[in-house]
Amino acid sequence: MNKKIFIADDDENILEGYKNIFDLNGKNLFEDEKYYIQTFSDGKYLIDSLKNEYTQNRKIPLCILDKIMPTDGFTTAKKIREIDEKIYIIIVTGYDNINMQELIKDLKNNIYYLKKPIKNEEFLSLIYSLINSWNKNIELENTNSNLESKVAESINKLRERDYVIFQQSRQASMGEMIGNIAHQWRQPLTGLALSIQELKDSFYNKELTDEYLEYLTKESMSKIIYMSDIIDDFRKFFAPNEQKSKFNLKDSIENAILVIKPSFDDSCFEIKLNLIDYLILGYKNEFSQVILNLLKNSLDVSIERKIKLPKIEINLIESSDNIDIEVIDNTGGIDDNIISEIFDPYFTTKYKSQGTGLGLYMSKIIIEKHMSGVLSVKNSKDGAIFQIKFNK
Repeated sequence: MNKKIFIADDDENILEGYKNIFDLNGKNLFEDEKYYIQTFSDGKYLIDSLKNEYTQNRKIPLCILDKIMPTDGFTTAKKIREIDEKIYIIIVTGYDNINMQELIKDLKNNIYYLKKPIKNEEFLSLIYSLINSWNKNIELENTNSNLESKVAESINKLRERDYVIFQQSRQASMGEMIGNIAHQWRQPLTGLALSIQELKDSFYNKELTDEYLEYLTKESMSKIIYMSDIIDDFRKFFAPNEQKSKFNLKDSIENAILVIKPSFDDSCFEIKLNLIDYLILGYKNEFSQVILNLLKNSLDVSIERKIKLPKIEINLIESSDNIDIEVIDNTGGIDDNIISEIFDPYFTTKYKSQGTGLGLYMSKIIIEKHMSGVLSVKNSKDGAIFQIKFNK
């Protein structure tokens, strides 16, 4: 506990009297309270010493000032306030002309006034209360500061975790992207292989005419351009948005469907769209990834559960207050025991080789933290309904 007290008075006898009060009476009244007194013959010297203490980060709880000194008590108190607004100040005087309202107005809080002659027990009780109050306030400030530091540290750790999870999610998305590219390249690559083989056979069989060579060249270039366009589409789709911009929700949903459509076609997955054009401020590619995640989940569940006629419906609905996007499937819904956990990081019902448990978590982060919307889920009679809600 800090029990240091600065006292300024131009009367040496009074300063000695203060020391006696603390050394003798203080010991009798408060056995455990040992105060550390430093006296000054004028307020100027007290201020100089106080500045020196504070440059070394040593605070003083209390200053006791005589009203009448070469550098008077009021002037000294104002300079003390410039150094520390929270220090306690007691002004002592033998006169009755102190205006407490003016005193409080000039010196704000933590200012007290005592009239001479001082009653020792009352004086020491006040000192005891002020010193303890100051130390408790400092302890509370330190506690709050430590708490703020711990909160800041926890927030930084959460941000670091989210960054790691985001990177893992992007890597998983990149893996799925490569799989989709490979899927969409398979047919044109087969066509290119057949064209090259046909070119070779026609050459060796003396059947290669200028017209046929031109035809094979055009067909091959067409397939190459198609494959190049696929790469560009995926590159644009997965490129992170640096800043928010206005984009059309309908276009973004359709882009996501375009990426995954070959996989849906292979599974005979019916897609029904009820969309309207609506511009929103946000991150276009990140929003498309959310839609892609929801579509991919429905696709995986339909395959896992062997749904015979899987279908998905996406509705974009505008009301007076909100824009709602509904993604509705018929894949059997989500178990009630786990529906509250599906947005948790690393939570997955798939085999480890098939899922990371990051897709829905990152989708919620994107919608709610990056775009100030709400992503929720509920079950219908036939499947799950994911709903994205944005305020207008």
